[in-house]
Amino acid sequence: MNPAEYMLQFFKIEERDDGFDDGISTSFSRMHDAETCLDNLIKMNVRRLGTTKSVMPQIWQKLWESYTNSSGTGYWAGFSTSQQRDIPLDAAEAQALEIIADKSPSLPISIAEEERKTISEFLDEALKAVREDDSLPTSLRVYVLDLISEARRNLDEYAAGKEFDLKVSLQALFGVLYMAESQTGKPTVWENLKSKIAKPFISALLSEGARQLVASGASFLQLPG
Repeated sequence: MNPAEYMLQFFKIEERDDGFDDGISTSFSRMHDAETCLDNLIKMNVRRLGTTKSVMPQIWQKLWESYTNSSGTGYWAGFSTSQQRDIPLDAAEAQALEIIADKSPSLPISIAEEERKTISEFLDEALKAVREDDSLPTSLRVYVLDLISEARRNLDEYAAGKEFDLKVSLQALFGVLYMAESQTGKPTVWENLKSKIAKPFISALLSEGARQLVASGASFLQLPG
């Protein structure tokens, strides 16, 4: 099963295979790879993919919301690393996944020392923000801390020469940062994070040709697509 086919099953556009894994780590990884495939097609000048690209942020948001419980007031009553509810895709979103369902390339990433330092600084600032924001649900704060630790470990292993998949852990981290900013009672904490380090962090990654890492980060930073 390729990544886009996985996402079609996740959102129950297609029937799920036996033993389907709907955990957040798997779903975020597959969604990232599906979007990477789309980006590859666009880079190869495949035409008429504008609408497909335009609905990716909505699919990401529905994916994140699948791991929350709705309070009925526009806020989340809880957060879990296992799927909590089914969020249906509209016709355009489902069609977007169908268009890329037969493609699933993976792009390598190379990070220079300066960019590695910038990522490390971003993780430090994200850690400060989540520690300072005691208005967030405990489960969400703990999960953000776990993702920061995972990304930090990946960076350390990269410096030691070990291959790793940083893009997946960063994609997941941006996803939960988006959740945190949306639900916080202390918005200035997240404004400070964005103004201090997040935009330079994005620029560093873009300079390495790794725009796919920040597809969900654009929502967090309110950057143009």
